[in-house]
Amino acid sequence: MAAPTISATRVILEGGNGTSATLNAPTREANNGLLVTIWLQNTGASPSTPSGWTQLASVSRGTVFKQVFYGRIANNTATDNFSSSWTGSTFRFGEMRRIIGNTTTLANWIIGTGSNGTGTVLTVNGVTTVSTENLLIANWGTAEEPAAFASFTEGWTDDEAFWVPVFTKTQILAGASGNFQITFTGAGEDWVGLMIAVPPVVAASGGNPLTMVV
Repeated sequence: MAAPTISATRVILEGGNGTSATLNAPTREANNGLLVTIWLQNTGASPSTPSGWTQLASVSRGTVFKQVFYGRIANNTATDNFSSSWTGSTFRFGEMRRIIGNTTTLANWIIGTGSNGTGTVLTVNGVTTVSTENLLIANWGTAEEPAAFASFTEGWTDDEAFWVPVFTKTQILAGASGNFQITFTGAGEDWVGLMIAVPPVVAASGGNPLTMVV
């Protein structure tokens, strides 16, 4: 049983003002995981949740900006597309990512506690997994374009996304992941962070992905 992975295939909502966000799903297969992140300058905006999608979390940095996260298990039809709206035009951008090899039960994704702050060190709170071979996704964002950084926690991989950056890591054993940190270069940044753990799909031979046999 291998850990899930994030595909290089993604779709981007370019930055601009508006009262809605639309992202058409990338090339995918049924039962892939889909993860959407929307960045909003207006923290008072309340984006709607499209049918078939689940809002996983919303993390705000005071009144500066916020990121809202949505998840879905793909069925490879047009219903995988994402469209959300809110009251009051605001600057927004976003991305949809495709996850491969994930559990097909969205409720089993582990959503961490969001963090926010300002300064030269960004900390994404860790999670505790209850199965082996989880994909850890450290989502983060800053008030301006993603900031340049000097270093980050060892063992993580930079996803190299521009608009809504993430770092990823495979956690082989169940248990606490520990926090993820970035040290920015230059002046401090307003930032938010959220960690998500995605368990693997159940093996064809059976078994429970949430149970570790010792």
